Amino acid sequence: MLRSLTAILSGYILINVLSKLLTLTIFRSAVIGTGVALGQIAIIFACAFLGGFATAAIAQVRMSRHVALLAALYGLMAALSGYASAGIAPTWYSIAVVISGLAGIALGGRYRMNLRDRNEIETTPLG
Repeated sequence: MLRSLTAILSGYILINVLSKLLTLTIFRSAVIGTGVALGQIAIIFACAFLGGFATAAIAQVRMSRHVALLAALYGLMAALSGYASAGIAPTWYSIAVVISGLAGIALGGRYRMNLRDRNEIETTPLG
């Protein structure tokens, strides 16, 4: 139970902290516009990939369930954030943040599961 909670919260915190740090570092003096928004979406995707990977790696068992719970938590929080920023940020940006984050989480988790599966196949004795 504690490992499950740690896996999901670690992935979520990694996504949020890392994406904020990268955004502030890269776009510190940039003028807000479409280019910056697309850059932020790319950063969110990359950080979500790492978050999904980390969640699956920490979980070790039932990885897909843990990654799905991370995706549900992220999707809920991103949707609420998009709703709260209605009128401030364009609607397409709020939708793209949710979609890119969910895609990143799913791909990162899947990548970690594929690594695990390949390692199990390679280390299984023949016979």
